[in-house]
Amino acid sequence: MPVPLGFDPSMQLLSQEDMVRALQAILNKPQTGVFNLAGPGSVPLSKILELKNIIKLPVPDIFIRSVLNNIPLPNFRFPSYMVDFFKFPTMIDTSSFSKAYNFEYEHSLIATLENLWYSLWVPALLFFLLNQLILMFLLSLNRVASLFRFAPAETWTLY
Repeated sequence: MPVPLGFDPSMQLLSQEDMVRALQAILNKPQTGVFNLAGPGSVPLSKILELKNIIKLPVPDIFIRSVLNNIPLPNFRFPSYMVDFFKFPTMIDTSSFSKAYNFEYEHSLIATLENLWYSLWVPALLFFLLNQLILMFLLSLNRVASLFRFAPAETWTLY
């Protein structure tokens, strides 16, 4: 899986079931204030990939941005700041939400990770991004090669 070169961002994962329960709690007991909602604990991306036996492919930031900016979908432009958001995530404290709504997680971080992985869109998205990354890499090699077209040796002039 392509990952940002030199970065191992931490992830906070929230299960779909816990998200639905949290939204139900909010709708059933509206309160004023600002509340953060995230999963229980955090885990580095490298640990997630290790648990799933996925080989990580560190790639430079420029390739990731290039791939995401060239997704062949009409009227779609991936915001470039999202790459930085992924590389430099913010870990949030959810204790005020848990206290205000008396909320307890039903799914652990590991259970959430298992359920997330078995969703169909995750492997499909990874496959698509990897294919796009390879395509963009090959195109960039072609562009670089075109910059270095040399004349035949017999036309060189030495000074």
